[in-house]
Amino acid sequence: MKDISKPLRLWNRTCVYCGVDFGPAAPRTREHVIGLNFVPEGSFESNDWNLIVWACGRCNHEKSKLEGEISAITLQPSIGEAHPDKALSSLAERKASKTVSATTGKTVRKSTEKVGCTYRYSPTVSMTFGFIAPPQLLQARVTALASTQVGAFFYLITYNEARRRGSFLPGGVTWLTFTQKSDWGNVQLLAFASLTKTWRGRVRGNAAKDYFRIVIKREHSGID
Repeated sequence: MKDISKPLRLWNRTCVYCGVDFGPAAPRTREHVIGLNFVPEGSFESNDWNLIVWACGRCNHEKSKLEGEISAITLQPSIGEAHPDKALSSLAERKASKTVSATTGKTVRKSTEKVGCTYRYSPTVSMTFGFIAPPQLLQARVTALASTQVGAFFYLITYNEARRRGSFLPGGVTWLTFTQKSDWGNVQLLAFASLTKTWRGRVRGNAAKDYFRIVIKREHSGID
């Protein structure tokens, strides 16, 4: 079990995300797997743990865009509400004015969604309702960011110091479900937690004042 409690650096020769060998066509760039832009400002302390690797410029750029968009949208308060903390409110507003939503092609500030529905009582009488929803994330983009993070930690598990290379997830990632924080006690998640309780731990870590957590386990019959 790699129980990470401080910054960890890999000097890998291949991109941790796509596997390309670094060279003139694929220059290496420094990459924080847990992007500072992905968690609230100030939540990382000087000695907080993170996985620091080399990634090719293309992958690093694409991941940075995902982090920026997801961070900006998830920081927005619900419609009609406001952050009680002034600093957080200012940060959310600043990100909303600069970040473009992939869903709408507009800045997050201008990406609230209007939904209307009409109920018809009779051929001549009807009632229309209008709703305003906060900016929405495309599930595919959330999945893409999570996949890069899980993949990078798998690369860490399989990293060979002599070869300075790691391996990639066989078969990719399959997602069990997407839930809100308040739904973590549902039957499906409880059953999954019970199933994996005795699986062997490979990586565990909490970072950024618990805004980021990761646990990777392996079923006992698996082959290392």
